[in-house]
Formats: sequence, C-alpha cells, structure tokens
Amino acid sequence: MLSLNPFLRSFALVSLAIPFSCALVLSVDVAPVAWEKFSDGSQGRVEEYRGVNETPITAYVRKPKGDGPFPAVVLIHGGGESATGTHALGRMTTAPTENFIARGWAVYSIDFRPQSPFLPIEWDDACRAIATLRAMPFVDAKRIALMGGSHGGYNTARVASRCDLSCAIPCAAAAIDPVEVAKAQQAGEAVNQRAMDAIRKQAAGYGLMLEELTTKLPANYNTPLTEVANVRCPLLLISGRNDSSSPPSVMETYAQKLRAAGKQVELYLPDNGPHGFYFGNPRIAETDEAARRAVEFIAKHFALPLKSSNVATTPGKTAAITPAATKRESANDAGKAEQLFRRLDKNNDGKIAGDEAASEPGKKFVRMFDKNGDGIVTLAEIGGGSPASPSPQSDAGKAKSAAPRAESQRGDSALLQSKSFQSAALKGEVSYTLYLPPGYENDKQRRFPVVFWLHGGGGTPRDCWKFVEVTDAAIKVGHCPEMLIVGVDGRSRGGARTGSQYSDWKDGSLPMETVIIKELLPHIDQTCRTLGTREGRSLEGFSMGGHGALHLAFRHPDLFGAVTALGPALIMPGDGGNRVQEVYQNGAYKGDEAYWRAHDPLTLAEKNPVALKGKMFIRLITGEVEGNFTHRRTVELSAKLKSLGIEHEFIRPGETGHNYVKYYEAMPDAPKFYAKAFGQPAPPKKSAATDPAPPVCYDISKSFPGEIGQYRVSRTSRPVEPFEIMDGLYYVGNSQVSAHLLTTTNGLVLMDSTMPHQVPWLLDSIRKLGFDPRDVKVVIGGHAHLDHIGGHWYFQQHHGAQTWLHEADAAATESGAWQPGKPVALDGTLATISVAFPPFKTDRRLRDGETVEWGGRKFTFHLAAGHTPGTLFIEFPLRDKSSGKITIAGMLGGVRAGAAFAPTAARLRAVDVQLWLGAHPNQNKTFDKQRLLRERAQPNPFIDPVGWQEFLKRMSGRAGAP
Repeated sequence: MLSLNPFLRSFALVSLAIPFSCALVLSVDVAPVAWEKFSDGSQGRVEEYRGVNETPITAYVRKPKGDGPFPAVVLIHGGGESATGTHALGRMTTAPTENFIARGWAVYSIDFRPQSPFLPIEWDDACRAIATLRAMPFVDAKRIALMGGSHGGYNTARVASRCDLSCAIPCAAAAIDPVEVAKAQQAGEAVNQRAMDAIRKQAAGYGLMLEELTTKLPANYNTPLTEVANVRCPLLLISGRNDSSSPPSVMETYAQKLRAAGKQVELYLPDNGPHGFYFGNPRIAETDEAARRAVEFIAKHFALPLKSSNVATTPGKTAAITPAATKRESANDAGKAEQLFRRLDKNNDGKIAGDEAASEPGKKFVRMFDKNGDGIVTLAEIGGGSPASPSPQSDAGKAKSAAPRAESQRGDSALLQSKSFQSAALKGEVSYTLYLPPGYENDKQRRFPVVFWLHGGGGTPRDCWKFVEVTDAAIKVGHCPEMLIVGVDGRSRGGARTGSQYSDWKDGSLPMETVIIKELLPHIDQTCRTLGTREGRSLEGFSMGGHGALHLAFRHPDLFGAVTALGPALIMPGDGGNRVQEVYQNGAYKGDEAYWRAHDPLTLAEKNPVALKGKMFIRLITGEVEGNFTHRRTVELSAKLKSLGIEHEFIRPGETGHNYVKYYEAMPDAPKFYAKAFGQPAPPKKSAATDPAPPVCYDISKSFPGEIGQYRVSRTSRPVEPFEIMDGLYYVGNSQVSAHLLTTTNGLVLMDSTMPHQVPWLLDSIRKLGFDPRDVKVVIGGHAHLDHIGGHWYFQQHHGAQTWLHEADAAATESGAWQPGKPVALDGTLATISVAFPPFKTDRRLRDGETVEWGGRKFTFHLAAGHTPGTLFIEFPLRDKSSGKITIAGMLGGVRAGAAFAPTAARLRAVDVQLWLGAHPNQNKTFDKQRLLRERAQPNPFIDPVGWQEFLKRMSGRAGAP
C-alpha cells in the first residue's frame, strides 16, 4: 500500500483557523471531565476513545440541550495529532459546528493517535471512535455522519469504505490520489510546492521519477479513488477551486468514479474556497454555504426534516447568522473601520476633522460614524464598529471592506474591546484594544498579569486577535494563567514602509517609546486590575512589533519580566532590501547608525547582559522561509544571547512565512510560555492536600501487563492535589509517596513514578497542572524499589520516555523485583506475586558525580547508597521568580537510618542545598510547607537548608531516627 506519510505531514498546519485550546489529554480509566456549558444551552467535555491496541486517543463530545437521543456528526480536523485542534473544533461557536448543534445533533470531534503515523491504522482508529460514539446513551446509534477536512478529509474518504454511516463529507481531502494530483499539476493546475515535493518523495520510494508515477503505477497502489466500489454511504465532496492543496480536477475525478460505481455523491466546488474554508479558515460566505449544504445533506440521509429557523434551505443562500457570529462580524467591522480611520487620519491626531473630513472619503466616513453630530469622528466613536445611521445607498460597505495594509492580517475577535486614552506626548487620542480573561469580572479583588501585544508595520491594535483567541482557549482549559492582553497602537507613520519601530524617533516627531512606557503602561495599571510588577508584565510582538518587543524589554528590564518576538524585523543598515532601508533612512533612525545601534536588540543585549541573564523569560520565533532581515538576524540574536549566557527559547515552527496568524496556527500551545513567565494557573480547588479523598478503584489491566495489571489493594495512601514548588518544579505524588515534575525546553522530567496502581493518580496530577503526560520525556528513579519506579515501564512503553537510574540499581529493573517471588508490600497489604513491577530497560545508567544538561536544566547526580546500592541524590538549580536568585535544589531518592548512612550523609552535607525534596512527603514535611506556600509565606518555605542538615544528622544516627 502506498504510504501517505510524507505527503500528509505537509498538511499538518492547515485546515483549522479556529480558537485553538491547549487541552492535551491522556487517560487511564479516570473519571470523565465535567461538562462545560455553552451559551446556546449545549454542553461539551473532553473525552477519549480507545484506538487499535487500546491506544488512548483524545476527543471532544458536545450535545445539544435536552436528553436525546441525538443524531451525531463525527468531525476530524486536518494536519497530524492535535488535541488542541480536536477540542477547539468541538467547541466552535461558528459554522459548521454551530449549525449541527442548532439542528439538534451531537458533535464528536476526534483526534489522531499519539505520534500519528499517517497509516491505515488511523482509519481503524476512526471506526473505533464511531463505535464509541454509538454506545453513548444520549446518541441515536442509527444516525451517525462523518465530516473531515484536509488529512481528516482523506481519512473520512477511507472510513466511508470501512464503516457503516448515514453519510460522509470529505472536505479538500489532502493527497486523496497522488497520481491524479501529479496529472493536475502537469495539466497546469495550481498545486503548491509542498504537495509536489511530497509526491516526488513518494515516487522515489517506489524507485520512480515523479514523471513516471502517472505511467508506471505500483502494483500495491491504493487510494480512495481505487476503492470507490467499497464506499458504504452517500458522500458530499467539498473543496474550493482555488485550493492548491486539493486541485479541483482531482475532486471532480473522484466524483466521477463514485458515480460510475453506482454511489450517491454530491459535489460543492465554489470558485472561492481556499484550503480550510469549510472549517472557518477563513470565514467567508462560502463557509456558510458549505455548512448549509452539509446540514441539508446530512439531514436528508438522517431522514430528518430541515428546520428553516436554524439553517437557510434556499439553494445558494447562506446559513442564518447566529448571535455569536453576529458579534464576531461586528468586531470584524470595527477592526476594518479602524484601519480606514488610520488611512484618513493624516496628521495622527486621533480624529477625522478639518481637511481630512473635507475629502470625499472623509465626508463618507464622517457620515457613517459621527454619532454625536459634531462633524468629527474619533476612535471612541468607531469602537463599536457600527455606523451612526447606515444607509443602504451609502458607501458603508466599501468603508468596512478597506484592505489591511502590509503586514496586517485579516481577522478579528469579539473578545476584544476598543479603548483609547489621551496622550500628552502625541497631543491627542491613542487607541488600544483590551482583552479581559474569563475570571476578571468574577473576582473583583483579584489582580492579573498583562501582555502588551505589538503589531507589525501597517497593522492596527486589533491585529492581536489571533493571539487573543489562542490564549483565551488555553486559559479556559487551564493551560495558561488568566491575564490581560493589550493590543498596542504602533502608529505606523506613512504606512508600512516607515513604521514607528516602537522607538522615539530621532527627530522627535513620533515619541512612540515614550507613549508606551510613560503613558500606556501607567494608564493600564490605573484603569485595570493588573499586578503592576515586572514579573506580571510581558511584551509580545510580530515583525516590527517583534523588534519593538525586544527593544523595549531589553531597554527596560525593570518593567518587563518576559518577551516574545515573532519574526522580528531586526533591521540594520545595508540589509533587508529597499523597504528596510526606507525604514532606516526615513523612519525612526533618520539614517543615523549610532542612533539605530542604541535601539538594536543585539546591541542592547550585549551592553547589559546582567539585567537579562536569569531574570527575563525570552522567546524568539522565526519561520523557515522568513525574509533575510527577519530570519537571519533572529538566528544571529539567538547566537548572541547564547554566547552571553542568556537563557532563551528559540523556536522554528516551520514554513509559516511572514504571517503572524500562521505562527499561532503552527504553535497551538504557544500560551504555555506564560505558565512559566507568570506562574502556572491554579488547579481547581477540590480538597486540601492532606484531606482524605474518596475511595477510587482504578482498573489498570489495560495499562500494565500480567499480574501487575491485576493489582487490587486496600490502600492507605490517597491522591492529593498537585502544586508548584518553584520555577517549574511541581509535586505530583500522593499522600505517602513523592513524585516531582520539572519543566524543561525538551519536555517534562519526572522524578520517581510511584506504584503501578497509583500511576492514574500521577497522570491526573500532571493534567491538572495543565500538562500532557505524553510530554514526559525522561523518568528518573531515585532508587529501584516498587513504590518509586513502579510506573517507569508505563511511561517508557506508552509514551517512549527515557528511563534514568544509577548504574548500581539498573540491573534490578530488568527482573522487576529485588526478591522475585517474595511477598511485596503493596500500600500496606502484602501480596505474593512473581514480580513487583514490570521489568524495563534502563536507557541511561548514571554514575556518581555525573552532570547531564537536558532542556535548559542542569542535573548533577550523587550516589547516596544505603537504601539501595544505587540510591541517588539529584542536584539541580532553580530560579526564584520574585528575586531572580538561583536556588540549589536537591531530591534525595531514599535513605537508610543509622550509622551505616553516616558516610553518605557526610558527602551530601558538602552539597550546598537550599531547597530539598524527600522520596516520601514526611521526610521534608511536604504538606506543612505546602500549607505555608498557600499562605504566601516568604521566603519560599521549601527553601530549608537548616532542615536539610538536621535531617542528615538524624538519619546518620547522631540524633536518632526521625
């Protein structure tokens, strides 16, 4: 069978431009997440289904108001594995999801398996998902439809040949038939380069040139077009004629083959329908028409009448706009009106008046937006985006559709509010946009961190819309702390070609830095409930705004604790082409190299590394096909920071181009950065860490092999709520056995994995902190006893995590027990089994004194023999976010009381440890310190060097056992 792996991977960043959340879920038979409620009365929640080999795969189910049973539509997004895209698709309040819910149908959005192989196993996974859906008590098992886009569209076509459905809707099915795509390209149809490169690689896999693929078909060649005879339900094919990822002739050929095989098929190929429009990327009239046709098609094959109150039934008309959609369109209008305002406001005084209002465009604009009748329009008057008295005969429509400039992207968000303030420096009104997190109105005493988002040249404050939507979704699922977002007005003087650069211009004509630092920041702190500290303040920007974010953060490290630059326009004399040189010569710097150098982030970092090193969270992001003046200089900046010892993240999300929307689409989990910069969001308040939890019986038979999977024990331990200790270090253990999680740039590091039957508690704790257990890349064992490495096998086998143990204990992991066949203490109950934990291979055998750098963290391993031959003491530095000081942390893997421990204790006393962790919570009084931490005791109660030394003395027998 022809592997689709290389081709389909090229579509990993397309087909969904919806508010991505960052909910990444893996479950081992745990209680389901509570239902979340939507304004339309529907309810939804994160689910999972079991794919082939019982692989857990994330999903999102949403049901209409009522008891059901409801017909249901299964949705499959594009690209590869993406829990964020899966959940966002189910949560959508726009077409097509809103149309299905309004019709009274449930929606089941499903993901691909972890590390999706893009192979036939995915089709079998989808069939299992459909079987899971049929078994839900509120679902009409006889009425199930399937709809997918891009790679999801390809899988939809495959599943339609393998699973009984009422109907199926493949949308822009990516690589649906490589031969037909190659023919389309040879015939002159537009096929993007990524698609052709992928097909060329596929041909090479058969030992063929691309040109030969259409004439020398491999014997085992198999695509949806070759199995049309097996299709088991009616199909509606949706794709745009301007979609270079799915050429229209290929979809037409597919439809012809289906009809020739006697299958029911309908085809919707609008002239305007770029890749992703069927799922709202972009939201155009054809999106609503596609949704209308989808509802009509599904209803027909569900044998249900259409309700005209929900969806328009007249051919050619779009679906009725819902209140949510109306709100979004209103916000779009406001953003476009603001762009036109900028073009008309020649003197940048924040109003359209005088000569500006005397021109014909100015007159029309004043007629549309002059709400108080004074003949002047200000930014405040267009904030709502609604003209004062629109006339069908006026040019309002033209005003609203003014094209965005240069780097500004189409899009907006109803989550944004338009605001303004009076600037003394500019002698006029300055606009900004404001996003308030969901909890802002619920707790009037609470204060929040804030991110200032800086647009690119030619943009507007509303260009932060995509960042806002991605962040809002992440906040709602607990992956990002609640924070305010301010879209800054960068005053692109003279258009994109001479943008402000967010600097004070050398000639004094545009004091942009002064406006932001001395006026906007105080204004936000005075009018909003912000933290008002550098630790609670960040900058993020794109292109010109990326430069501005770095420039402002590096010049004012006392005001900002974090900065992110996306494709920063780090211009320099003689580089970047005519446009960049126009900015250099005619913009902020006026051709003065010394003045430019004083504002260049590379120079600023070199001049003042002390203010940045260990004190600021820095993130640089650049696409692989950025322009020379952005990509190359960002690489240079990263190298410069590295040479100065300044820690930072450097991310290359792929072929995004110079487009901030594609950046965020390529990085759906981007807001997780702020969990580090501002601190993790607080986990749901349930019970205190020491409060008893209700009995929970987990079935681990599907997760662990043999006797291990049959553990049924009378527990004396219980799960507890996880919490952050400091700087990305978290307690994720239970009431009797400690386990600690540490964030790194290479994923998560887990220190100890508890007992096998406690692994579900461990996974729960990791999720509650907003992380995905699949991101655990390393599991370290403090010592090779059941209660500390009982879960190592699970993370190694299910997630591919590396296991690290001291070489003296590594041999024990291969047998699975210290004394095979002897009674093993399982949480207070003795059980006689052949093994205590599943044997596993030790990937890294550690030695005494060895230092390992991993993901920006540095670990030093000390032998602490006594409890076992290879017991470890793990030393690693942490940064105190409030003071910026480095704290040396240490985790003692195990201890044996008495004089025999004295030599080890003497060695460990020489390690300068301030923050220490025990293998069991009673050793370092974990929960007492947690209580003090909740009460905001200072300094951090886990910083306890005296307690560490006293513990070593007691355990060596000098002061008796604890």
